[in-house]
Amino acid sequence: MVPLYAVLAAPLVRPLGIPLVLWYTHWKSHAVVRAAEKVCTAIASVDERSFPLRSGKVRGIGHGIDIAEFTCTDVPPGEQLRALVLGRYSPAKGLETILRGAALAGVHVEAHGSDESFEDYKRGLGGTAELGGPVPRHEVPALFARSHLLINNMRSGAPDKVVYEAAASCLPVLASNPVFDDLLPPELRFDRDNPESLAERLRTIDRRRRPELRELVVRNHSVGHWADGLLATVEQA
Repeated sequence: MVPLYAVLAAPLVRPLGIPLVLWYTHWKSHAVVRAAEKVCTAIASVDERSFPLRSGKVRGIGHGIDIAEFTCTDVPPGEQLRALVLGRYSPAKGLETILRGAALAGVHVEAHGSDESFEDYKRGLGGTAELGGPVPRHEVPALFARSHLLINNMRSGAPDKVVYEAAASCLPVLASNPVFDDLLPPELRFDRDNPESLAERLRTIDRRRRPELRELVVRNHSVGHWADGLLATVEQA
């Protein structure tokens, strides 16, 4: 995830015929990323669409989720649907759409982020959202257990890792990023930045746990699968 390392390593390893592979999954492109793409033998990413440049060097190998960290839990009690949002309070996360869509559907949102700008989102939300600061990583499984679903509206091509972690916990996930089309069926996807589309999904979602999502994560996005994919990328470079 540090393209500069690839640029620095290239003059040392490429003349010796040593494969140089960069792992990069992010929406942002800049001069160092473009330079790294040129000097690398291959590039590994979650999906070909999760690398910010179009390149024939990109290989989609899935994410690396530690499946042992997450287990399926029972559906939490309560009639009101409780939705969870995890990630930075950043415009790239599309939180405004989530809050508006949840308000339209009368769904309670619990959000946790990594900076203090969440205060800006609290104005005018009424009782539909509970916005707080970051939580320790070891508390994330408990957040999944007490929620009915996770919502993700990442505005860029890079897939948020938390979606795979929630799926590994059998939690239903509503997401708008097209990159999740290999994980989430159509009824668990909504139109990006469209509160009405999200609200419609929230009104009709089945809150039962989804063991089939965990199976897909185990098959395509586990640490073991990721390591095998990275090794194959190196061997084929």
